[in-house]
Amino acid sequence: MERIQAVREYLFQKILALRSLPRKQLYSLIAITVLVIGLGALVIAVRQRQNIAKQAAGAGDGQLVCDAGTDPYASTTISVTNNTTQEVPVDSRVFRCTYKPNRIQKGYYYCDSNCNPATNPNCDVGVWDQAASEIDVHIQPGETRTFSMTVNPCEIAQIDVENVAVHVSDDPTECYNVRSQYTNPPPPNRWPGGISFGIADNPQGYNAATGTCPQPTATPTSIVPSATPQPTATPTLPPGVTPSATPVPSATPQPTAPPGQPTYTPAPTATPIPTQPPQPTQPPVIYPTNTPLPTRPVAGNPAVTAIGILGGIGLLILSIL
Repeated sequence: MERIQAVREYLFQKILALRSLPRKQLYSLIAITVLVIGLGALVIAVRQRQNIAKQAAGAGDGQLVCDAGTDPYASTTISVTNNTTQEVPVDSRVFRCTYKPNRIQKGYYYCDSNCNPATNPNCDVGVWDQAASEIDVHIQPGETRTFSMTVNPCEIAQIDVENVAVHVSDDPTECYNVRSQYTNPPPPNRWPGGISFGIADNPQGYNAATGTCPQPTATPTSIVPSATPQPTATPTLPPGVTPSATPVPSATPQPTAPPGQPTYTPAPTATPIPTQPPQPTQPPVIYPTNTPLPTRPVAGNPAVTAIGILGGIGLLILSIL
């Protein structure tokens, strides 16, 4: 208690000394103090960012890093980096749902073919867009591939990227999350089920009055009227000339069968019925059991270090006075 009281008295004396300083000198001291505090805050922010980046980079060592950005619920791109020592085949699938305002609830919403609205109100049944998907893409060790999607007007779209192989336990070739938020478990950790995702919406064209999206209408086909046939002119012959009839070509004789052999009657050729091309089936998406990996603690606390430095600088300034 005596040391605390002594510090209080010391600070009180310094404050009284500051009040007795000339105004110009006092303003200079205040400016220096503000500058030191601002620089300290900047150093703290930079150090924290560097620590986060180092932690994310270190967490992805030896992993298949699937990065959807900091917010996967506002992302149309997933960047996949193979930090393992083996080739990894991945699938990228795009699903499309009808736009609804405020439909995307971060941490809960998804749009894919596995949705069951009867049991989960926070999802929509998505239609698989095969043309926008990329199946069985092989990524070599050290290689980075980027998968992206386009969100059409009045639509919610989701892109999934996962390893083709199905693992029943945690595996370094399953998608690893280094910074995408609103996931369980949070990063850095394995994506839930080893499947990374990005979701985005496009409200363009949505009718708030009716609560519906515009339906595409068929363009009517214009009918071009055919030309009116013109009568054929009859040629005029000179007197005494009789027009001759146009010779009719005789039918080509058909071969007859030899005596004692039955006559061959060709059977009518059946008109081929066009077959319906097979429709692509949606491959089932299997979610493997996820074993979360322990997160790495951030070494040191730059905020405590910087505050200690600032406190020392402040005491140094007071002691100068």
